[in-house]
Amino acid sequence: MNELLACKPHSVLEVGGGIGILKALLQKFNISSTIADIAEDLNPDIVGSVTSLPCDDNSYDAVCAFQVLEHLPFAEFKNSLLELKRVTRKHVILSIPDAKPMVSLEFKIPKLGFRHFSFEIPYSKPPCFNDPEHHWEINRKGTSLHDVIREIKNTGLKITNTYRIKENPYHRFFRLEK
Repeated sequence: MNELLACKPHSVLEVGGGIGILKALLQKFNISSTIADIAEDLNPDIVGSVTSLPCDDNSYDAVCAFQVLEHLPFAEFKNSLLELKRVTRKHVILSIPDAKPMVSLEFKIPKLGFRHFSFEIPYSKPPCFNDPEHHWEINRKGTSLHDVIREIKNTGLKITNTYRIKENPYHRFFRLEK
């Protein structure tokens, strides 16, 4: 939500919006929101896949896909990004699982308040897959963060921000711009 609000969009397309939680939140900020999903039973505004969205070019100020792209083979990642790029005027926001172990610590220091520290744990072998619905994840066997960044750059999209959130470091966010 913070990444989307930072983009100051008037219109947002959420790919894989599920039951519409983000759409409801965006309405509170008077931001027009559309959901595209392949699951017709969820009653999305648009029934379609991230690989071929039935939308005109440059239709939305921002397009987002949270925990969606890993459900397709990594070979389709670049084409999915190109499709997201096609329908946005400016911003693409992604959340992709990042399996690299991370430790987060938060301390309350008198007179200074809370301080947060995080660091990734180096390992020699990628962790095993534990989600049968995911074809790939960042930092699992065969798909490094470097691979993901390379594919993003190969689309012509610019990475303006990437990070893992302390509350759930399994989620790596990317803010991309045309």
